[in-house]
Amino acid sequence: MCNHAKVFFFILIALILIINYAFAWDYVYLGSISQMYDDNINASSENKEDDFITTFMIGMGINHESRTQSLQFLGHINQQIYFKHFDLSNNSQDLSVNYSNEITAYDSLHIGNIFNHHPETQTFEDSLGRTPGRHGYYSNTSNIRYTKLVIRQLSFDTHYSYSFTKHSSEEEMDSYSHSTGITTGYLWNATNSSFLSYNYIYTEYETEESNSEHTANIGHNYMFSRRLSTSCHAGIVYIKTSDDNSYSPSVSVSIRDEIDENNIIVASILKQRNTSAHTDEVSDDWRISGNFTREISRDISYSFAIFYGQSETSPSNTTNKLFGAITSFTYIITENVNSAISYTLTRSITEEEGASDSRYFRNQVQLSLSGEF
Repeated sequence: MCNHAKVFFFILIALILIINYAFAWDYVYLGSISQMYDDNINASSENKEDDFITTFMIGMGINHESRTQSLQFLGHINQQIYFKHFDLSNNSQDLSVNYSNEITAYDSLHIGNIFNHHPETQTFEDSLGRTPGRHGYYSNTSNIRYTKLVIRQLSFDTHYSYSFTKHSSEEEMDSYSHSTGITTGYLWNATNSSFLSYNYIYTEYETEESNSEHTANIGHNYMFSRRLSTSCHAGIVYIKTSDDNSYSPSVSVSIRDEIDENNIIVASILKQRNTSAHTDEVSDDWRISGNFTREISRDISYSFAIFYGQSETSPSNTTNKLFGAITSFTYIITENVNSAISYTLTRSITEEEGASDSRYFRNQVQLSLSGEF
């Protein structure tokens, strides 16, 4: 086990022993084994290599709840073993901690922390606009949120978070950021609610460059029926860098349709300029995504997710286009054990001014067996 995994494991055990002395807890033990075939493990157009990857996961969740408070811990340790390229075998971890306190009938407090260490990006959204290839990273985000219900219809929400990201690749920049904001929400009736929000993000990079981002939005949530709902917002983003200041629109629309008790569709679209935790440049992004889930029977379920995004980065004038799709079947073997098979397709094109395009395809097929006790 690597040093990082040992430290992570001992911290997790120490936390459990300390808090178990003072509180009554509910425990969940997790484990899984999976086998994957990946035809482009380097996510590269020039260095395309395939491999079989075995992943072992162990995890634990603990939970304490009282009438007004709750505290949850959830952690995982993953060990990946590569069959052909054993030197790429790696250990990764994640840990989340969440504390909630309903101080009064009108006041609530939430404190959280999320830590991740992974050998590469885990979602299509995180991959969009990133340098192609295998880029391991550490990230940690600590946040605190306070919500005040002024009257039944009117609420105020304020938050602060601090995060840092460290990369294993020299092609991406280490960074840390502070974020704070406030949201005012108003409930018109059982089916309509609106909100106004302002958020500020300050990010500093290892190059000692810094970017600041101000975002103001107005939004509305509407329920057409008990099963069909939508959420939308529009606003403006102001970004200040060492080289330039700019304004741009921000637009987001999402819709959720619970067709019936067995079928759910979720779709969203986003257009926004933003700063990044991986580079000191600014990107103009738009992305569209959809997800469909179906309970075929009591024991069998199916899901399909699709994603397309485009990110234009300046001042380097680089454009990244990313398409991704995931389809999976899950079978519940027993109350505590289930199996799954999934297929993931990734297609990425990077266009850089003065250079030839870089593009890659990636196919991943995975079989897994997991348990929760």
